[in-house]
Amino acid sequence: NSLPQAPPDNFADYGDFVYTVVNHLKTKGIHYYQIWNEPNIYPEWGNHAPDPAGYTQLLKVGYQRAKEADPNAVILTAPLAITLEHSDRNMSDLDFLKGMYAAGAKSYFDVLSANAYGLSLPPTDPPSPDKLNFQRVTLQRQIMVDNGDAGKPVWLDEFGWTAAPAELTPEKDPDKLKWGRVTEQQQADYTRDGMAIARTQWPWVGVINIWYFRQDGTRDSPSQSEYYFRMVNPDFSPT
Repeated sequence: NSLPQAPPDNFADYGDFVYTVVNHLKTKGIHYYQIWNEPNIYPEWGNHAPDPAGYTQLLKVGYQRAKEADPNAVILTAPLAITLEHSDRNMSDLDFLKGMYAAGAKSYFDVLSANAYGLSLPPTDPPSPDKLNFQRVTLQRQIMVDNGDAGKPVWLDEFGWTAAPAELTPEKDPDKLKWGRVTEQQQADYTRDGMAIARTQWPWVGVINIWYFRQDGTRDSPSQSEYYFRMVNPDFSPT
């Protein structure tokens, strides 16, 4: 493949890989598997244009071979990156999910995995197809409902706000500040309030994964706004 993130040239090979992994890990009590990550954006689908039908075919192969190896396996879709873009590199998460259902994805997953970032907005900010916010996940849920798939849960694969400091400017970090920015107090409040909304208003939400607890200080640097999604510092001191 041209990029490590690109889909396999031969999906049958991928199916063999999934079977081998699941067959091995079931003896260790592992039964949950996510098939891919954010295939609707570059470079997560390699150099290829986003392809809902292509990803659905990969999901189908992964689902079938995982269940063959372990009938108790639970298959999660790839969470989709939240984006409003429509280009040969990135596709709106809402349109991509609609394309997945049109390609028959309903039969090949048990849990919809979704990303729920708040950017600079509070968790109470209402959803809209032309806006990126925490409640955008309800629009993905509506697509599930529209396709007769309301019986499946949604798990939040990535959820959170970044408290990047004021000295981090677009000039220093033009790409990463696309995640927006809140204060550390807002980060704490919004995280707690967002979880409360999910628990009390969204009975279809299961697992919530905060992005993220801690990094070891080697992946991102303090000069990048992604660094400030963390809940504790590398030395475990709380923010």
